[in-house]
Amino acid sequence: MKANKSTFLILILSGALLLGCKRKRETQTPPLELPVAEATTSDIPIWMDFVGQTYGKSDITIQARVSGFLRGIYFREGTFVHKGDLLYVIEPAPYAAQTAQRQASVSQAEAELTNARQNYERVKPLATINAASKSDLDAAVSRLSAAQAALKAAQAALKYTEIEQSYTQVLSPVNGIIGQTKARTGDYVGPGSQYAVLNTVSQVDTIRVVFFIPEDTYFDLIRRGRADFSEIMLTISDNIAYPHRGHFDFIGRAVEQGTGSLNAQVSFPNPDTLLRPGQFARIRTVVDTLRSALLIPQQAVMRTQGISSVYALDSAGRAKQRIVSLGNTYNNMWVVNSGLDSGARVVTSGFHKVREGAVVEPMTVADSLQK
Repeated sequence: MKANKSTFLILILSGALLLGCKRKRETQTPPLELPVAEATTSDIPIWMDFVGQTYGKSDITIQARVSGFLRGIYFREGTFVHKGDLLYVIEPAPYAAQTAQRQASVSQAEAELTNARQNYERVKPLATINAASKSDLDAAVSRLSAAQAALKAAQAALKYTEIEQSYTQVLSPVNGIIGQTKARTGDYVGPGSQYAVLNTVSQVDTIRVVFFIPEDTYFDLIRRGRADFSEIMLTISDNIAYPHRGHFDFIGRAVEQGTGSLNAQVSFPNPDTLLRPGQFARIRTVVDTLRSALLIPQQAVMRTQGISSVYALDSAGRAKQRIVSLGNTYNNMWVVNSGLDSGARVVTSGFHKVREGAVVEPMTVADSLQK
C-alpha cells in the first residue's frame, strides 16, 4: 500500500515538473530577426562645401564708343556669335562727313608742303652763291618745316576720325553667347547717354565659379597643408551633379573686411554649354583624407534630443544601446568618432521591436530583401 502511494506521488511530481518545463519553454521570447551591419574601417576623403556663382570664361561688356542714333541690330538675342560679327550700327553719316573733311585737310596740307618744298629748293642754291639773303633761306626752311608739321597733324586728325567712323559698326570681340540688347533701333546711344552699355558677350566653353572662403576655414586648410583644391565637384539647381571635374585657379590676395572671407575661383569645362553665367552653384572639394575611419550605415543611428545611439550586439547576440559620437557622412555611412569598435555589429532597422538585452538573430541580405 505504501509502495503504491509513493509511486503515485512520484508520478504527480514528474507530471508537474514536465508541465512547468513546457510552460517555461512556451514563455521564452524567440530571437528577433533583424538586419544587422558590421562596423568597418576605411580611408575616406574629407569634403568641404562652398556656395558660389558662375561666370563666363570672359564676360565682355559691349559699349558704344561713339554717340549717335542706333540704326540697326544684326543678331538674335541669346544666340552664339563669332568674333568679328556685326552686332550694331550707329548712324555713320556724321562721322563719314567728318572723315571727308579731314581727308580734304590732308590734301590741302600735302599741297602746301609741295609748295614749301619747291620754294626751299629754289632759294637754297641762290643763297649758296649769295644771290638770296640768309633771311630768305631761313624763311624757306621754316615754311617747309611748318608745312611738314601741318601735314602730320592733318593725317593724325584723319586717322582719329577714321577710327571714330569705324566705331559706328559694333563688332563682337569674341566667340560667345550674346545677351539681351539694352538699346533698340532709334535709341540715342554712346558715352554719357542712357545706353552707353549695349550688351554682354560671354565665352562659355569654360565656366568660372567664384566663391568665398571664411577666414577660419582658410586657416584650417593651411593647417591641413592644403593651399589648393583637388577633386572639385559642382552641383547646380535641384542638386544636379555636373559631370565634369573642376580645376583650381586661385585663392584671393586679401581678406575682404566686410565679409571676413577670401574670394577663390575654380573653372569647369563646359562643352555642352549646360552652365550659364549667373547661376548659383555649390562647390565640393577634397581637403584631406581621414585614415582608418570607422563607418556604420546611417540608418543604424537613432537620434533623441541631440544624442546619437545605436543598438550593438554582444558576443551572445544581445542588443545593448550604445551612445556614439559621430563625425562626417560618407556616401550613406556615418563616421564614428567614439562609442564603437571595429567589427561591432549594429541593428539597422526595426528599433521599435528591440529592448535592452533582447536577443537578435542577424538577417542575411536575402532575408532582408524578402522582408
